[in-house]
Amino acid sequence: MRCPIYEKCKLFLRYNYQMTDIKYQYLVKRYCDGDLHSECKRIQWQNEKTGSASNQLLPNGILIHSGIKVI
Repeated sequence: MRCPIYEKCKLFLRYNYQMTDIKYQYLVKRYCDGDLHSECKRIQWQNEKTGSASNQLLPNGILIHSGIKVI
């Protein structure tokens, strides 16, 4: 099942065709196209905080290139 915000997701729109890293592709497959979209930290951020999630925030709550878990 595809994530309900897939077409509007800033992370996907910015990085999907640029990131070839196997870990990133795994996250997209599991969260964006798979069964974990209900656990997506980007969606959780948007529901709990004001404003949209950073373009750097991965679905598992870790920031790209830093390895820091923010949510």
